[in-house]
Amino acid sequence: MMELKTLAFVGLISSLLTGCDTTPIYKNPTGQNTAKFYLNNLSSRPVALQIHDSSYQCKGRNLAKGEPAGSRSVEPILLDTTFEVALSAVTSDVHIGYVSLCQLGFSFFPKTGHSYELKMIDPPKRDSCLGGIRDLSGENVIVQHRQMTSAPFFESGSWCE
Repeated sequence: MMELKTLAFVGLISSLLTGCDTTPIYKNPTGQNTAKFYLNNLSSRPVALQIHDSSYQCKGRNLAKGEPAGSRSVEPILLDTTFEVALSAVTSDVHIGYVSLCQLGFSFFPKTGHSYELKMIDPPKRDSCLGGIRDLSGENVIVQHRQMTSAPFFESGSWCE
């Protein structure tokens, strides 16, 4: 079963990278106005993290990181702290006869010099996903959960409201 989940994750990432509507790879911002961001995937499913070009309706997307099940990113991605950041986490799971996809959307204003973590965990219901963002310094972070409105890779327009 683990080989099927790994295969599904590779297929998910391949779809993001080589589909007709290709997803560009996220590029870390340069300069001093940045924050670190880690992906901590405690779930039994792989996760792909996307950073959106615009926080308003999550337009545009860039593949930032992928983590297999039960892993934490060692190298952080950097977030620009001069504006609100919108991101989405997409998980996949293999079932007999089909593959399910689930995505979570978030937006927040990262602070310069801070480190953040998106923690993904297994939900009680298999066809859903569960996760949250926290500031690793212990400071309170205000995160807006975004309602995702379209398929995770096949739309080039608005992704959330």
